[in-house]
Amino acid sequence: MMDYSQQRNTPEIGFYKAIRVIDSCKNIYHVKAARNYVNLFFKNYSSSSGINIFTPSYKVDSLYNQLLFELIKAEKRFETT
Repeated sequence: MMDYSQQRNTPEIGFYKAIRVIDSCKNIYHVKAARNYVNLFFKNYSSSSGINIFTPSYKVDSLYNQLLFELIKAEKRFETT
């Protein structure tokens, strides 16, 4: 059995997981769920400085912006004209 307490929880691991979630989207509903996942990434790796006020590090901010860019590309794939 795997000991999950030994695993590291870093922004990079969360980032690559979020990329896999975005890449696995098959329709617009999946993209909306992926957006929720990306927002949870932001909240998880940012420090909280009050109710709903989060301050990310430079690294987390950069990774989050990359995730948002990937989300926009995914949304465009499923856009109906």
